[in-house]
Parts: sequence; C-alpha cells; structure tokens
Amino acid sequence: MAGNIYMGYMGWAKINGNIWKISGSSINPTQAINAPQLIQGDYTKKAWNYGPVEVGGNLSGPSGETSFPLLWALGSTRGTTGDRLLTAFDIEIQYVHSQSAGGADKYRKFAKCQINSIGISVTAGDVANLTIDFLGGQSDWGVASNFGVTTGAGTTAGTVACERLITWDQCEVNGSGFGVTSSCIESWDITLNNNLTRAYSLGQNHYYPIQILAGIKEFTGSLGVYAPNAPLAARNTAPFFGADKWADYSATGVQLPVFRVGATNLFPTGITVVTQRTEASAATGPSIYTVRFEGVCTY
Repeated sequence: MAGNIYMGYMGWAKINGNIWKISGSSINPTQAINAPQLIQGDYTKKAWNYGPVEVGGNLSGPSGETSFPLLWALGSTRGTTGDRLLTAFDIEIQYVHSQSAGGADKYRKFAKCQINSIGISVTAGDVANLTIDFLGGQSDWGVASNFGVTTGAGTTAGTVACERLITWDQCEVNGSGFGVTSSCIESWDITLNNNLTRAYSLGQNHYYPIQILAGIKEFTGSLGVYAPNAPLAARNTAPFFGADKWADYSATGVQLPVFRVGATNLFPTGITVVTQRTEASAATGPSIYTVRFEGVCTY
C-alpha cells in the first residue's frame, strides 16, 4: 500500500523569515552533466563531469498589503557599492505538511538568495499579481528543525495571519508628464530586473557560486490605455510616443512621478522613462491601446 498523500496547499514559502502566500513555485537547484563526444576509439561516452550548481526559479502569487513592501525592498535596494543587492536571504519551502516529526523530503532551504527580477501586473477588477525570480547560493533538503521552525509551524489552521490583498483601485500610475492618469488606464505591468550574475573561482571546494553580483538595473513595462485617451491625443508630440528625428527629443525623457502599489511608492525619488510608439488593435470590446516604456537616467 502506498504511503499517505498530502495536499500542497498546506505547505508554505518563507522569504527572509516571513511567510508569503504563493500560488506556485519553481525554485530548484540545477546541475548539468557534461559528457562530450570525443575521439577515443569507442562508441560510448567515456568521460564526463558535473557542472556548477545553479539555484534559481520563481515564486508567484497575489500582492498583500504587508508582504509586498518587504519583497519590493529586497528586490530594489542596492548596497553602497551599487554592484550588489543590499540583502541576501534564505527561502524555506515546505512542500507538504503532516503533524508527524521528521520527513527530510518535505522541506527545502535555499540559502543566500537574491531577487533577480520582480514583476508586477495589475488589471482593473483584479488583484495586483507578483512574480519574483530568484538566484540562490546553496540548497539542501532537511527536516523542519533544520530551518529554525517547529514541525507544522505556520501550517496548522489558524496560525497563519490573515492579510488583505492589494486590489486594482489601490494601484496607481500617474504619468502627468504626457497626460496619462490612472482614470484612463485599464491595466499596467512593470518589471525590475537586476541582471544578477553568479561568480565562481579556481580552487573553491564546492560547485556553488562564491558570490552573486548585480548588473545594470533595468526597468520596463507597459500601460493598457482606453482609447482614444492620451496616447493618441499626444500622438504628434515627441518624445512622448516615439520620435521622427533626432531633434524631436532630449535626454530628459518623460517623468512618471507616481507609481504606487497599495501604500508603496515604487520610486519615491522619481523615475524617468521613455515610451515607444503606441500599439493599437481593433476589437469588438473596449478599445485599448498599449504603450510600452523603459526606464532611463533616473529610477
């Protein structure tokens, strides 16, 4: 007879010590096997090696009013040198839950993790959804006691705190620089990418990276705007929606002073973006134009 089968919703994901209510997880260690084809007088592979261990993947779920500010800070705050994130942290995932002790196959810990990218998407009538891509330094299986929690902690009914999810009416983008306000926006999405890089060294005594460094920060996104609002009203005004010639624009770009999810202003010191040409399509339902943008200079 097979052993007990458990439901995944009784698991949990703990990021930097805080439980985040997720809808899915793909974080895993991967390790390539290198078995090259060689001239060797035989027709089977006779030489091989394991490659570096790369820990990574994503967690996704709705944005909560208490969890979102913590996660955004982890992904957007650089250290003093600028080439690395301020905080590395552990991610602990319990895949199933039972009241019995032990069970090394139920828990996994990903140590020294950093946020490679954090994406937010908001559509009118829905909650703000979040997808976070991580890179980690190490991973291991273990029992609950290895992770600093008691077996069952945070999964027994009644022990997880309730949290109010952030709905669309609490998310704002105000692009007053080119006349787009939240009142004419049907949806928006943004992605902050840290372009993390794993570093290895000769003589190290393991296959995990010795450091994780941050690359140039990138910020991209798009607005879904009800037609025929600002995008076409300003269609002949450069540089708001592209340019026909070099003289049409300057380096100052377009200011987006407010980009807010719940109570969190994503860029409290301001942001400068440039926008691509407006994309339009015919539809039987509400007509929506898409305006794509990219952060430059200040963000």
